[in-house]
Amino acid sequence: RLPSDIHVRQIMAVKAGLGMDYYDNASSQKWLDTHPMPTEVELQLHPSQTCRVKASDRQGNPVAGIAFSPWTIHLSDRSYYLNISGAPRALGLERVTDAQGIATFDYLPEDVKGSIALLCTSKEWHQPEQADWMPDAHRDSPMPELKTSVFKMVEARGIVYLPDGKPASGILLQAEGRGKTNHYCRELTRTGADGGFRFLLCPEQSYLIAVTELDLAAPSLSGLLMHENEPRENLRIFLNEGTLVTGIVTHSTTGKPLAGATITFNEHGARIDERSLRLESSSSLPDEEED
Repeated sequence: RLPSDIHVRQIMAVKAGLGMDYYDNASSQKWLDTHPMPTEVELQLHPSQTCRVKASDRQGNPVAGIAFSPWTIHLSDRSYYLNISGAPRALGLERVTDAQGIATFDYLPEDVKGSIALLCTSKEWHQPEQADWMPDAHRDSPMPELKTSVFKMVEARGIVYLPDGKPASGILLQAEGRGKTNHYCRELTRTGADGGFRFLLCPEQSYLIAVTELDLAAPSLSGLLMHENEPRENLRIFLNEGTLVTGIVTHSTTGKPLAGATITFNEHGARIDERSLRLESSSSLPDEEED
């Protein structure tokens, strides 16, 4: 049973070893644009094809015990795709790598538009390049095996100080990373009673660490380049009262003031020299058979 005014975009059904289906109730790409929900829907599992993902570390060694999950699935007869990247683990969509570093998916449907991206969901590991499964390309292979590289997340620690030099507790910080990857890192944390903070960050990215409080500010830590197995400690952030910036937002055509508009300040960090990123090439293609 659901509230009568809830926006239901999709309803999914999945069965290991058999397949999956979803009811598409969306009316546009906008998340809240949905049709009125019918009292009953019928789902029929679409046949699946088994797919395997092999995860390796920087040295090429298999990584066991890490989880992968599909990002989006777009059935060929549906108008909109299903985004399951934030699905709760209770749904059982994740698959965990075995001792050989292989995670096996046995429910992914064959009849999809494009590819299905398989993402690492374990918080201790970063996957710079997703593994893309393309059912059409792999249809002749009974057990396609995709390759993907994962890097160990790295820790950054420090202390935030009040203007009087005392440790600042409860301060909200944001770490924002960019590198040679589409999967950039964004993490939030608050300082503890001792003013200390800890981030677990994706390696091989350059970071800004900024204060995001409403009534306090600080110069951001910029150009913080994080490498695998090289934690950063003793970072220092010194708070001040900041500067109040005010203004008026107007309509570009009429010139009339706009109420309720969102204002965003974008801070640009240090320029990234890609030569400083320790990235080995990784491929999401199956191994080619030898002649």
